[in-house]
Amino acid sequence: MVEHCAVGGAQAIRTDTATMNGAAALISTPRKGKPTAFLIGGTELKSGALRLTSPIASYQGVIQSVSSQWDGAPANAFVTPTPLPAGEALRGTWMIVALGTSGTTEEAFEIDDIAIRDGKSGVFLKDDPGLRMKDGSTKETFFPRPHFTGENRFTIHVRATAK
Repeated sequence: MVEHCAVGGAQAIRTDTATMNGAAALISTPRKGKPTAFLIGGTELKSGALRLTSPIASYQGVIQSVSSQWDGAPANAFVTPTPLPAGEALRGTWMIVALGTSGTTEEAFEIDDIAIRDGKSGVFLKDDPGLRMKDGSTKETFFPRPHFTGENRFTIHVRATAK
C-alpha cells in the first residue's frame, strides 16, 4: 500500500492513515517488512508507529554571488549570508532558485557540499550553474541565455527518510 500527500507548499494534511506538516510525503507499506517513508519540506509525518521529524522544513535566502568552472572559477558554487548546515548534511538536496524579481523563472541545482567562510555559506553544486551575476543582474551562460534583474532567492526543502 502506498499513501502519499503532496501540496504546493508546507501545509498540515490529514488522511485516513497519516498526518503530515510538509510540502510532500510518501509512505510505502509492503505486505512484509518495514514501511519506507519520505518527508520533503516538512517538520513531521506520522502513520501508525512510523514518525519522521525534522527541526526545520526549509531554508530560504538570497544568493549574493555565483562561481562557475565554465568561467574559470575553481568551483561551482553560490554564496549566501543565510546560515546553512556545513558539510554534507544537504548533499543530494536540490536548491530551487528564483532568478530575478520577475517571479517567472525557477531553476534547480543539486547540492554537493556546504562550507562556512567569513560568516557566509558557500553552497557547492554538483554541476555548473551556468549563471553569471554582476551589478544586480543575472545572465544564463548557456542557451537560450535570458537576462534577469533583481536578487536571486532560493529555497532548499529539507528531507527526512525512514527505511
